Amino acid sequence: MDKVDKFTRKLRHDIAVRVLQELKNIRIGEVAHLDVRKLKGEGNQYRVRLGRVRIKFIRTASGNEVVDIGFRNENTY
Repeated sequence: MDKVDKFTRKLRHDIAVRVLQELKNIRIGEVAHLDVRKLKGEGNQYRVRLGRVRIKFIRTASGNEVVDIGFRNENTY
């Protein structure tokens, strides 16, 4: 079980459904409707905000790869 699966299992059902849907969109590259920002000093890493949930991903030629997921906190980035 990877970190994304473990994290989404701990979420409330309604939040988990939204996060899983947006993860699917991120992986296939449909991020125009999301709050996407490039992370400074991280090369090709980006982040998406979904309420308190933060998703970090890397853009690749074949789509996007999710690197990290977690709640917003003092050490998020």
